[in-house]
Amino acid sequence: MKVIKLFIIIIFLTGCVQTKKNNKINIDEFNKNIETLYEFSHGLEELDDVIEYDGNPIKLNYRIENTGKELNLGLYIAVNGILQEYKIGESLSLSHVINIKNDETKSIELNFLPNIGKTNDIYNLNIFTILEPEKKINSLKEYTNQHSMNQLAVKKIHFNTDGGNKVNNYLKSDLLQMTNDEIDSYVLNENNKIFSILDNDSEIKIFQDGIEKMDTLTANKEILLQLCGPESEYEVIEFNNMEPASLGYVTLKKDFFTKVNLKINQDTKNYFIILIKKGEDSNAYVTQSKRFLVEG
Repeated sequence: MKVIKLFIIIIFLTGCVQTKKNNKINIDEFNKNIETLYEFSHGLEELDDVIEYDGNPIKLNYRIENTGKELNLGLYIAVNGILQEYKIGESLSLSHVINIKNDETKSIELNFLPNIGKTNDIYNLNIFTILEPEKKINSLKEYTNQHSMNQLAVKKIHFNTDGGNKVNNYLKSDLLQMTNDEIDSYVLNENNKIFSILDNDSEIKIFQDGIEKMDTLTANKEILLQLCGPESEYEVIEFNNMEPASLGYVTLKKDFFTKVNLKINQDTKNYFIILIKKGEDSNAYVTQSKRFLVEG
């Protein structure tokens, strides 16, 4: 079983800096006075990198070991970026909340029938979790790690027969050419090796009234998503008061921003966007926007 060990510390939304998703968090680099809240490892047990789908439910054994504070995780499964309903026991849902106490280990069987896929297709299987998904946040001082996302290693599904026939809609968007300065802002030089962050990682920024927003949005007003990353199609998933909804897919192109106009509902309190690269790519990790408190 490949496991991913997570250390999650108190980081308030204001002034947060996102780190690369594929890097381990080195706790020694953080101030020793920062309290560690959560520490857990999780992964899929005894599973090949490629899963063969033959028409029967796909069964996954998810294992989590918690050596930190008691926590609740919302667990999500996506195939080609499309969220899947799955079962734990007899309960079928897009998400199940897993409670795990300090020094507890759980092994949980998940099973599902893919709602997409044609014979001979190969698609990514992404599994990710959201921390404390049932908590509604009403002020910035309450917003620490709640609703933060982490993910498991990417697997693939090879379809030996057809899956479901869910229609995946295109999300209206516009492409805007980056300026040379904007392209250069993503270029790094590490150990005399020059590369662009966007060669491997995607990015989500949210603007309102022409200003990039960091922690708060205003209800009942339009927002602008600015997306960029490796060239491909991506599924855009909106979490509105922790209810996930697929908005459709967009195309990202090299050296372009993809722009999407949306509107924040009047009753929205907590909000973020998830972006999942479609197709077949072992490096296609899930990207989460900043998490927002919605006021107004």
